[in-house]
Amino acid sequence: NIVNNANALISPFTGNVDVDGFDLTDIDEVEFRDAAANATAAGRLRRNAGQLTYYANATPQVIGGVLNVNVTSVGNVGGGTDDLMTYSMPANTLNANGKAVRVHAWGTCAANANTKTIVFAFGASTRTINPTTTAPNSTHWQCDATIIRTGASAQLMVFHGFVSNAIEQNASNDTPTANEANAIVIKCTGACAASATDDIVQRGMIVELLN
Repeated sequence: NIVNNANALISPFTGNVDVDGFDLTDIDEVEFRDAAANATAAGRLRRNAGQLTYYANATPQVIGGVLNVNVTSVGNVGGGTDDLMTYSMPANTLNANGKAVRVHAWGTCAANANTKTIVFAFGASTRTINPTTTAPNSTHWQCDATIIRTGASAQLMVFHGFVSNAIEQNASNDTPTANEANAIVIKCTGACAASATDDIVQRGMIVELLN
């Protein structure tokens, strides 16, 4: 029996609850713990860190919400191209047409006239955030990307890149071809022509699942 008493069900509760086909209502909260044994068994709703996943016939369906937040600053190191913040989006996050993720990333540039290249990447698809202001000096940058699944290994990406308050990159019809059945890397990279460390610093990135 289910009773109106939070102390009546001892945690963890591992048995079966038969409610005779009726919905459970007026439940104040449900606690989800990290998935352990049989984490991908069909019909289960599981929490893995900050992500809820429902398994229907063993096919995972990630529940919408914030997938990742990173506010630990990271800068380029010397010459060459360096990964700044990176998030590996779990396989099958975009497991149906119309599912979408939104990414907001931002950072700063050092006070000098060095050439700096800041790039956003969704899988193998990339967009330069600062194609016009190639030597941003003592300013900030940011980008916003919305990626929508349109088919198997097919997406539509709407992207905007800014330096200071000016838009520099406006792409409304990019067509990435990332395989949604695999993890997809979302990241920003930075490169400084003068090989100066921390010329480009990423200050944060938020990845959200919209539906």
